[in-house]
Amino acid sequence: AAAATASVAGSAVAACLDAAVPASAGCLRRPFRASPVLSRVARPHDRIRQHVQPLQPLPYTAQLELKHRRVAALIGRLTNCLRSGEAEGGSRAEALCPVPPVLHPPGRGWWRRNRNSASVLFDPDGWPLVGHSMQVRMFEPGFPHRRVGFSVEHLASTCPIHARVFQLFTDFLRSGQSQFDPYDKHRKPDGAWAGLVARTNHDDELMLEVCYHGQLPAGAEARLLSELTRQFFPAVLRSGLNLVSGYSQASSNCFQPVEPRHLFGRDSLHQRLLDRRFKVRPHSFFQNNTVAAETLYGYLRQLLAAELPPSSPPRRRLLIDAFCGTGVVGQVLFDSRQFDQLIGFDSNQSAVRDALDNARLNGLPSNAFQYHCEDAATFFANRLSAIDSCFSADSVCCVLNPARDGLDDASVSAIRACPTVDRIVYISCRPEGQPTDNFLRLLMPEGSGRPFRLASCQPIDLFPNCRHVELVLDFVR
Repeated sequence: AAAATASVAGSAVAACLDAAVPASAGCLRRPFRASPVLSRVARPHDRIRQHVQPLQPLPYTAQLELKHRRVAALIGRLTNCLRSGEAEGGSRAEALCPVPPVLHPPGRGWWRRNRNSASVLFDPDGWPLVGHSMQVRMFEPGFPHRRVGFSVEHLASTCPIHARVFQLFTDFLRSGQSQFDPYDKHRKPDGAWAGLVARTNHDDELMLEVCYHGQLPAGAEARLLSELTRQFFPAVLRSGLNLVSGYSQASSNCFQPVEPRHLFGRDSLHQRLLDRRFKVRPHSFFQNNTVAAETLYGYLRQLLAAELPPSSPPRRRLLIDAFCGTGVVGQVLFDSRQFDQLIGFDSNQSAVRDALDNARLNGLPSNAFQYHCEDAATFFANRLSAIDSCFSADSVCCVLNPARDGLDDASVSAIRACPTVDRIVYISCRPEGQPTDNFLRLLMPEGSGRPFRLASCQPIDLFPNCRHVELVLDFVR
């Protein structure tokens, strides 16, 4: 009886909405579902914040202390694994290296990200919304849970420009200017809009990437792209925002990624990082927090600029930028007074092209850099030894900045087997798991080649209000 009453009430509300809202172009779009059908979500912003930025309620000093203890526990586990036999009478072995305080930029203004992404969904009352999603319980037969959206303005990491763009797209959908609804696999399989990604740089120039469901009927995709170029992008410009680049991205059900389509303005956004400039495209990896990234790369510069031992004749030094992406790490660290050659590799062909463009943009000598499109296993197993013999390097510094899953065992063995690799700077945003195994394989006496020694470590906070911490480990031999 209660379900029937709720159904009648929902139908009555829907009928009232149909009668109240005229079916003319530009009118307010009717909600997909009326509010009596949905459950009330208790404190949704707190639940979203707890999921996306769980440490935001804590004072920042407490966040730094938690991250420092996390890194200290990791170094302790490495120490126990390597020196378990050295401790006499059950005494605790001395740590491999001290763990300094977590490095971070001063103040709080640096918390805003240069890149924010959001999904296009329905809010609890059934209206289109650009924000974060959350599973809520529904009082509907056959649909015990449903993904609904909530605004992202309350998150400390959301850039105000990005929040404004998300609101503009929300207004664009609710005002009836678009003939397409948000895509929902269960509720709106014929919908189209899926998400929105916004990037900004130091000059507040804006790049937008609008994502949509790729399996649209014939002719629908052309109409959707026309809505973006003729209605939404001009609306962003009229709002006073400096939109310089616009893309669309179709989702795909296959493993082959679909390249984003350039629709408006420039094809890239120029980002400044210390004294370098980089072209960033929609799928380019660039640290989401520019100020924190400058803290990270500034520390790496100081680390590599330490006094090098004198040699006669002068040693030939090679810098390898593994997983180079658009070339940010290697080009920020490359200094002709320290290194004779920069060699980078990445498995993404588009990223390698961007790295070559950025090297020319930053004025690196044409004979001082090389970039290769290869995966880690191929590079370390084949090309590393070939480069070593061809370049005749006396010293090789390898900067490893892999994905969260770290390196495979074969790559670690290949690095150890190369005798001229005398320094490894390992950058990890999630040091637990496979990266920890990488650290152990570099340090253990067993294995091919001479083992490394952990000279120093430095935790750096790139992710305020989150549990993640960036860790830089300096291995030497």
